[in-house]
Amino acid sequence: MRDVYRKPNIGMFQVVEETYRSHGFEIDLERSLFVGDAAGRLALNGRRKDNSDTDLKFALNAGLRFLTPEVSDLSEPADGRNTSCPILDRSTLSHPRASAQLSSETLLPVSENAQCR
Repeated sequence: MRDVYRKPNIGMFQVVEETYRSHGFEIDLERSLFVGDAAGRLALNGRRKDNSDTDLKFALNAGLRFLTPEVSDLSEPADGRNTSCPILDRSTLSHPRASAQLSSETLLPVSENAQCR
């Protein structure tokens, strides 16, 4: 059985949305972001590769902008792997909040010349 509250599923986000909505607030997806370290990054500059990409897939499924912790904390220098934009060819994806959500088994299409910084 699939756990809808486990990333990359958005069950937990939907609970937060509903809680806010029940108190008269709406989450502004255009101004919101999700910070996570499971971005599917490859090893680079002596850093290990990410164990998974479920944080990135969660952000895509929820329709949120995605940042890695290194990019979100401006006191840390970027190491070349960090990205404020997913290294994806987004044109190959449907709308992030479409009924077909990205699962942890979904392979994401990566642009051959992706150079996000």
